Amino acid sequence: MKKLLVLSLASVMISIAATAQMDRMAKDTSYNTEKKFKGGLAKGQHNKGQIMKDLNLSKEQMSQMKTINQDAKTKMQALKADENITVKVMNERKKAIMDERKAKLKTILTPEQFAKLDAMKNNKMKGHKGKKNIRDKDEVMENI
Repeated sequence: MKKLLVLSLASVMISIAATAQMDRMAKDTSYNTEKKFKGGLAKGQHNKGQIMKDLNLSKEQMSQMKTINQDAKTKMQALKADENITVKVMNERKKAIMDERKAKLKTILTPEQFAKLDAMKNNKMKGHKGKKNIRDKDEVMENI
């Protein structure tokens, strides 16, 4: 009888704790399905506006850059969804997508803007020096 009472009491306490946890998660907006980074913004969103401002882009350039980035993002997502390719092939295709993106950006940006963008990219990578799982510097551009 004591065992039954202890087991039922333990199960009630566990269910109360689980319910309290779920209630807190439902009320707290920081438990979002999207990963949050600096300042509560989604990955890649924290500095897009600042980069656009620093490069002094025209509205036309911003529009073209947005189209180029969206195209690269769509291609990357399609590539990641393909389960029938090897890691080596996937990496080669990622590099090709990023090289194509870089070439397109080079056509819409002035040489000064492109140099400034490249410098920003290199400075961002210096901040990651020594950390594990560092992406190739061209992949950092994916979020710009």
